[in-house]
Amino acid sequence: MSGIPIPTAAAEKHNSKSTVEVALLVFGRTSQTRSIASLSYSEPPMKIAADTVTGLYNGTLRFTYVLTTAHNCITTANAPDEILADWYYRFWAPGRVLILITPGDPLGDCWTDSQSLYRLAASWNTLIINTAGGVELAGKRSILPTTLSLSVANMPSYGAVALNLIQRHNWTSVFIVWDSNSTAPNKATSIFLATALQKGQIGRVAVVVRQVDSAKSIAYKNILTEFRQVSRVFFYFGWPIDLRQFLITAYSLNMTNGEYVYLALQLLNIPSLYGNLTWRVGDEHDEVAQSAFRSLLVIEPLSAIIQNSPSAGDNYTQQLGLQFQRGSAQRHNLTYASAVDFLPILLGAYNSILIVGQVLLEAWQCGFDLTDGKYLAGRFLNRSFSTQAGTMFVNQDGIRMETLVVSHTMPNSELRKPFFELFGKSQTSLTQLRVIDWPNLEWPPPNEPRCGFRNEEIFCSASSTVTNWLILGIAILVLCGFTGFWFVLRMLKREDWWLINELQDRRNRTFDYAH
Repeated sequence: MSGIPIPTAAAEKHNSKSTVEVALLVFGRTSQTRSIASLSYSEPPMKIAADTVTGLYNGTLRFTYVLTTAHNCITTANAPDEILADWYYRFWAPGRVLILITPGDPLGDCWTDSQSLYRLAASWNTLIINTAGGVELAGKRSILPTTLSLSVANMPSYGAVALNLIQRHNWTSVFIVWDSNSTAPNKATSIFLATALQKGQIGRVAVVVRQVDSAKSIAYKNILTEFRQVSRVFFYFGWPIDLRQFLITAYSLNMTNGEYVYLALQLLNIPSLYGNLTWRVGDEHDEVAQSAFRSLLVIEPLSAIIQNSPSAGDNYTQQLGLQFQRGSAQRHNLTYASAVDFLPILLGAYNSILIVGQVLLEAWQCGFDLTDGKYLAGRFLNRSFSTQAGTMFVNQDGIRMETLVVSHTMPNSELRKPFFELFGKSQTSLTQLRVIDWPNLEWPPPNEPRCGFRNEEIFCSASSTVTNWLILGIAILVLCGFTGFWFVLRMLKREDWWLINELQDRRNRTFDYAH
C-alpha cells in the first residue's frame, strides 16, 4: 500500500530553479440540484486537497489551482472542445505541468463526459482525471492514454458481478427490468448487463429486458407473471421503493418461496440520491416486505456494508465532510443539510488530487519529465494508493476498482451480510464468503422447473400422463381387492354358511317338484 511520500533529503538538495509549476484546471458545471456531477458539491473537496498538497510539497511542486468559469449545460454541450481548449491555452507554458480534473457528468448530456474531450487531452499529452461521473476506459488505453477514471462508482464493475453470478450458477435465462425514471447508474448497468448477455459474453443466456417508468403506474403483477413464465432470475434497476413493491407483489403470487432470485443494485449508500434500500418503511406491509426481502440479493460496495463500523479514521473523514459542506456554502452559495450522504463521492474527489501530488513527487524525484501526460498516467496503473482519508486501487485501464459484494438480508433484520465478494484488485471471479440462509431451499434454487416454465416439456407431459393412469389403475385394483377381502371375511365369520346354502337349495328343488 502506497502512502503520501514526504519530500526526501535528496529532493531538498534541488535548488529553487528545479521547482516545478503545476496548474490544476478544474472544469465542469455548477448546479443547485443534488448531482455528483455538480461542481457545487465536488469542487470544494478538490480545493481543500489542493491546499493540502501545496503545503506539503511547497518549494518542490508549486501548485496553481484554477476553477474554470462554469457554463450551463446547453452552452457546454454545443461547444465543449472550444471551451476546454480556451482554458488550456490560457495556462499552457513551457515546462509547466497542466492537469485537467473534472467530476464528469453521468447523464452524458454535457461536455464533461464527451469522448472528444478525452481525445483532445490525449492529443495534448495532458493528464485528465474524472473523479465522480466515471468514463468507460476498458480496453481504450491506446486511444485515451492520458485519461484516468477515479470515480468510486464504476458501472462496469457492478455489471461484472452480475455476469459472474449468472455464470457461476449456470443460469440460462435472465429477466431484466429497468426504470427509465431512475438514476443514470441504473441505466448504465442495465445496458451493460443486457448487452453482454445478448452478445453471448458468458455463453448462451436467454435475456428479456423490460422498461418501466416509475413516474407513471407500473404493472407489477403483469411483469412478474411474464417473468415466471421465462426465468427464475429477476434483475431490477430502479428505485428501492418500487423494488419493495415488486417483492410485496411477488409474495402475494407465492414467488418469494425460494424458487425465484431477485437482484438489485446499491451503487452507494446515499439515500438522498439513490433511495433507501430496505423493507422497513413503517406501513402495514412491513411484515410481508421483510419476508419477501429474504429472496433478494444486493450488489453493493463492501464499504457500504462496513461504513457504520467505528474506526480511527471515521472522525477524520467526518471532519472533512463538514469542511466540504462549508466550502459549498462559501464558494457556490449551496447549502445542503448533511455531508454524510455525499461523503464517499466527495472523498473520491479529495483523494484524487492527493494521489496526483504523490505521483508527481515520485516522478520528480526520479528525474522524469512531468509534462509527459501519458507517462504520468502510466504511474497510476495497477496500483494501490492510501491516504489518511481512504484507499483506492487503479487497474491497468486507469479505472478505480472497488471491492464489491453480493449481500443478503439477515432474518428478522434490516442488515445485509456479504455472501459473495469480488476483490477490487483481481476483478476475476467471485469468492464465496459463507453459506447463504436461503428461504425454504438450498442455494442455489433450481435454474428451471423440471417440466419447463409452462409445463411444456414433452417427456415431462407424457410422463405425467402415464403416471396419472398408473395411479388410477392401482387405485382400482386396491378397491377391488379390499371389496373381495371384505366379502370373504364376512362369510368366514358365519361357520354354517355352507349348510344354509344347501338347505336353501333343497327347498328350491322341493318347490319345483311340487309344481
